[in-house]
Amino acid sequence: MIIHMPDNAYACFSLRFLCTLRYAAELKKAEAEVRKERKASGIEEIYVDSLYHRDARETEAEWLCLQACHQPGIEKYLASQGWDEAQISLALTQTISRAVYPASELKT
Repeated sequence: MIIHMPDNAYACFSLRFLCTLRYAAELKKAEAEVRKERKASGIEEIYVDSLYHRDARETEAEWLCLQACHQPGIEKYLASQGWDEAQISLALTQTISRAVYPASELKT
């Protein structure tokens, strides 16, 4: 089956297509301006797929304990007492494990 389009229908289609392209370009330009304004005011866009997570195994209770250890500066204190990074990490791991799983020797 062959459908014949009158010339004015083709012109209408072309005009709509061009309008759509123009609208898309204006929309892109507006989004770029908004991004620029946000960046100037201190708001940054972060793409989740591009993040690298250093503490990948942290979970709710463990993470909360780790944050509680960071606040008073336990790591800095231990470093000032001559502890190296491996000893500090082990001490924090053991402290957090005992806090989260106090009755279990298997999980610590």
